[in-house]
Amino acid sequence: MLRYLVCSDIHRRKDLYEKVLEKEKNIDAVIIAGDMEIPADRIREMTPVPVYMVAGNCDGWDAPDLPLVIGFGAGSHRIMVTHGHRFSVPWLGELEKEARKRKADIVIFGHTHCHFDVVQKGVRYLNPGSLRGSRDNGKRSYMLMNLADNGHIYVFYRHLG
Repeated sequence: MLRYLVCSDIHRRKDLYEKVLEKEKNIDAVIIAGDMEIPADRIREMTPVPVYMVAGNCDGWDAPDLPLVIGFGAGSHRIMVTHGHRFSVPWLGELEKEARKRKADIVIFGHTHCHFDVVQKGVRYLNPGSLRGSRDNGKRSYMLMNLADNGHIYVFYRHLG
């Protein structure tokens, strides 16, 4: 089983990111879907496991070398990560085209500050909400994604008090 901490839209709240890292210890990697507003090197220094991250629309000078989209293999899955601002999220049309091009079956995005978990045409689209605060319920949120050896995807949304 692979266990990922997934977050987005940290917006300079390094303290909240550190709090989540302290709380979620048994993870294999972290996925950040942009808008950290913390230098990417600092994020890597703070994180004891590998970090997959992309630049968001607010990252600018903090992440000049980060791509807008990444893709990687994880067990039997192919994961695509983007912030989403260039793909008109939460609408899935443009995301679906990019996911198909990259052969992704899991797409993780941010930008909207709202939870999202939809399966469409064999692709699972996930948004963890925002560590800064979700627009749908005001709570600070992130998600844990477990990829089982049998291919099942288990997603758990968490709120940070």
